Amino acid sequence: MNLEIHTSSPVQNPSLIVSKIKKDEFLKIKNLVDKWNNEIEKKIEEIEDIPTLNKELDLLDDANTIYSKISANIELLKLNNTNKFKMIKCIDTHHRIQGIAQYERKKNKFSLDYLATKPSNLECSLNNPIKRTKGVGTQIISYFNNKMINKKIKKLCVYPSETSFPFYEKLKFQYINPYYMELSIDEAT
Repeated sequence: MNLEIHTSSPVQNPSLIVSKIKKDEFLKIKNLVDKWNNEIEKKIEEIEDIPTLNKELDLLDDANTIYSKISANIELLKLNNTNKFKMIKCIDTHHRIQGIAQYERKKNKFSLDYLATKPSNLECSLNNPIKRTKGVGTQIISYFNNKMINKKIKKLCVYPSETSFPFYEKLKFQYINPYYMELSIDEAT
């Protein structure tokens, strides 16, 4: 699915495509997220005693938490078969998953529960900037921007981690309180 660009929407990476994850793909996604989590845990072990890398450690800890929560939610879904959340994936031209998001639709808004990128895409000094696939998170937000317009949904809500505040600020999300941000359709278009 190609996404159209709206005048003030985030700049999109044309080599990335966002699409829904079908329920029968959830186990594959859980295994992938568990793999990402293992990669992050190894990086955390490597740097946890290096004081100059505290910023990177915070970012990796947040990623670790998000991967764990996505994995746990998919596991719960298998146990009780309730489908309160939906998932999307962002793939590159080689069909490799570069990022995923878990969300819910609540009345006239989307609630973005978790947004996760492949560990090598995290913007931190531990990753090779040349090998990073840039724009994964922005492409996912653009997907929601277009969905909001097409479905006449007014808001996209997030409860960001401390390390992700700058990302959401850059994309015009507004603080509602210190733990909650939202993007209104007025700001998105």
